[in-house]
Amino acid sequence: MQAAPHGATLLVVGADKISSALLGKLDRRPDLVVATDESMSLRRVARLMRSGALRWSDLARMFWCELRRPAVQASKADAAVRSNDDLSDLIRREGVENVVLFRAGLIVNRKVLALPVSIFNIHCASIATHGGLASIRRALEDGTLAQAATLHRVTERIDEGEMLAEEPFRLDNARSYCWNENTAYEAGTRLALRVLGSPNALRQILDGNATLKS
Repeated sequence: MQAAPHGATLLVVGADKISSALLGKLDRRPDLVVATDESMSLRRVARLMRSGALRWSDLARMFWCELRRPAVQASKADAAVRSNDDLSDLIRREGVENVVLFRAGLIVNRKVLALPVSIFNIHCASIATHGGLASIRRALEDGTLAQAATLHRVTERIDEGEMLAEEPFRLDNARSYCWNENTAYEAGTRLALRVLGSPNALRQILDGNATLKS
């Protein structure tokens, strides 16, 4: 692919229909590089199951919801990321200044965090109360229905960095799990479009000059 201009933003998305829907709505500017996160493996899923971070029922629900979503035709990503080394190489090669993660499962390590870039994650639930995996199921179980997709800085501790912007939404225990998951990811998509909608949006956030709440 043609090299992006220095000061580029790298968007790392999941390999799923939710991410495809985002890419279908996104203006693919020359300064925006898109990579697909292909780091997930059966070994890692098994490790998450053993640790209790995920349940079999979580996987089954997520898989069913993904099957039910309509396929979206979107432009292809510019690259694939399978490891932190891949991410580091892409950041250097493309002159990346900011990295935004959306539906990405790669755990960013210290080597990447030490690079002179700002790294952000969009988590489709409140990181104050429901960071980490299976956040929608946990919020429904404990009745925390007022939620917000959040943009936060990536640190060594998952979903615990400084929150910079949010997009509120509300869950509904009377509706299906898939309805609630879709509601959460629609909010995350709206937030991503606001953050990436113009070349200056992220810079304005960092400077503290943007009000991103509707």
